Amino acid sequence: MFDLDHFQKTFSWYRKLSLDLLNQIPAKYLTEQLSTRSLSLRIQFVDLGDMELRVLKKTVGKKLLHTIAEPSKNASKKEITDYINECHKLFLKEVKKNEGNGETCCNWYGRMKFDLSETLTFLIAHEAMHHGEILAFIQAKKIPMPKIFKDTWGFE
Repeated sequence: MFDLDHFQKTFSWYRKLSLDLLNQIPAKYLTEQLSTRSLSLRIQFVDLGDMELRVLKKTVGKKLLHTIAEPSKNASKKEITDYINECHKLFLKEVKKNEGNGETCCNWYGRMKFDLSETLTFLIAHEAMHHGEILAFIQAKKIPMPKIFKDTWGFE
């Protein structure tokens, strides 16, 4: 059986890692990208909140009464952090409120249908994928690694 409380705890831990990464990166790098095939750091971080909103639209859809405006392309780290936190808070609240409705909730771009537990697991994987891209950027720019990544993953 799927344990929503365990998911929320795990996902919130991943989100803390994301915010620690954002905190560690000097603001001057937010508009940069690691390569021509990658997204800017600003877009990478904003996408974390965007994905939660996309999942909510696919799961609770018309029942979602509250939306959150995406930060501008020149948003500060604080504005991006506030956006990510607001999306996360809304996401956790709405998922908890709609837990157990038994619906297959998401058809991701026509590829596959996920139930709630699969969708939430996909969301953690999405967050981790961005961590990898952001960590590659940090290492390429020789930005110090956040302590939590050193402690958790053994990065130097």
